Amino acid sequence: MKFGFSPGRVDLSAGGSRESVAGIIGLARLAQESGFDSVWLDEEDFSGGGPGAAALVAAAAVAARTSAIRIGVIVPLGLTHPIYAAEDFAVLDNISAGRVIAALRPPSGAAGAAARFEEALEVCLRAWAPGPFRFRGEHFRIPANLPQNGPAAALAQVSVTPKPAQPRLPVWILAARFALPIVIPAGESLEPARSAFGLHRELLAPEPVGSPAALMRDVDPAHMEALIQETERCRDEMGVNYLICRPARGTDAAQAIALLSRCLVPEFRMYGYPRELRSLTL
Repeated sequence: MKFGFSPGRVDLSAGGSRESVAGIIGLARLAQESGFDSVWLDEEDFSGGGPGAAALVAAAAVAARTSAIRIGVIVPLGLTHPIYAAEDFAVLDNISAGRVIAALRPPSGAAGAAARFEEALEVCLRAWAPGPFRFRGEHFRIPANLPQNGPAAALAQVSVTPKPAQPRLPVWILAARFALPIVIPAGESLEPARSAFGLHRELLAPEPVGSPAALMRDVDPAHMEALIQETERCRDEMGVNYLICRPARGTDAAQAIALLSRCLVPEFRMYGYPRELRSLTL
């Protein structure tokens, strides 16, 4: 099992913040030093309930100050033109030397969000693939071939550059109806999560075993034994193989990283070994 860490809800408004950008970078570096596989930034977390400050920009700052940890960025897709998201993720992947995970979700509460998300997802996947492409959908047309585009109005295809540093940029989805790695967001109860993971396994049936099935949870390290037991159930009953830990409200994030890396992560990294041996080894 792999483990990610999310700093949690962040308010970067002038009125104050739970963690400043410098604090987020510090937590990302601490998570890297503590053995976490990834650090996660959620655009929704930056605004206290809706898309606000650009998580991709904050992720670029994290990428510049870390060297090994993967950087997952959760953004809504479909409200703005998907080419912008495709370009931003590609640049971020180059800044990080190929450490980015693009985690995409339908925009909340927008009319036609599901249809726009599906088209936008297809645009991004084509944009990140080698070579030029063309897309004709109900919501997006690429190239647009509008008269006001001047000489570009006659283009048959376009190409997004730079391409991501990774030959195949990891794309995870916060929805169960796609044959792509899945992330269940924090706040989702376990029964709906169980159904989502079941549908996800059906969609991925032809794919190799081991595709990421990630669960994000608000965690309180003060209840470590309960967290270990819940993680075991999620792994054994739902097939969860990636846990993203987000400190519960009021929890010290740095302390949470220290406790999780000492108590939770070794419990599953050396699964099958006697606990006494794990404690001696780690």
